Amino acid sequence: MSSNRLEAFSDAVIAIVITLMVLDIPLPKEFDIGAIVELLRAIIVLFVTFIVIGAQWVRHHNLFSICNEVSAKVLWRNIIYLFFITLFPVFTKWVIENPNQVVPALGYDIIFFLIFMSFHSMQRVIFEGIEKGKIEEIKKLRQAKSNKFTRMFVALIFLSIIAILGFSFIYPAISIVFFIVLPVVSSLINLWNDKHEGNLR
Repeated sequence: MSSNRLEAFSDAVIAIVITLMVLDIPLPKEFDIGAIVELLRAIIVLFVTFIVIGAQWVRHHNLFSICNEVSAKVLWRNIIYLFFITLFPVFTKWVIENPNQVVPALGYDIIFFLIFMSFHSMQRVIFEGIEKGKIEEIKKLRQAKSNKFTRMFVALIFLSIIAILGFSFIYPAISIVFFIVLPVVSSLINLWNDKHEGNLR
């Protein structure tokens, strides 16, 4: 299949997901300070998810800009990747409706982790197809960067678990903030890593 057709379909799915998220913001029925604070909190969570999905769209575009055709293996990995992206707004809504609970925030990060894993599974298959004839040293350098980033991400997930154990029983808000910030930090690291990999191609 042409990569342009796959990109067009993926762009449509991501555009729908990122647009419909705003409908999940509960509008306040009262106009006191507490209601306004809750609305602002929901908008912040939505903004975080918007940035994360936007970063995924940029990564997806950068990945498929290096190939003209995709195999069935890439196609199905892309579908799985999009499936996890469509779940992201669901967990965003769960966090918005339960701002003081750690479990929805943890689920939010688990979905992000699944998006991360499915993207890298798809990226690995694409790289296998385009690396033929490339300089072996460049391939090893990219692999080293990928392994380094994977270790960083796993370390962040490990710190998330420690945050739950350490703070959820004492002050849950700290754990919740940590979990909401983690996908943004990971997305920025992803984009930085992709930018440097792009200089190698």
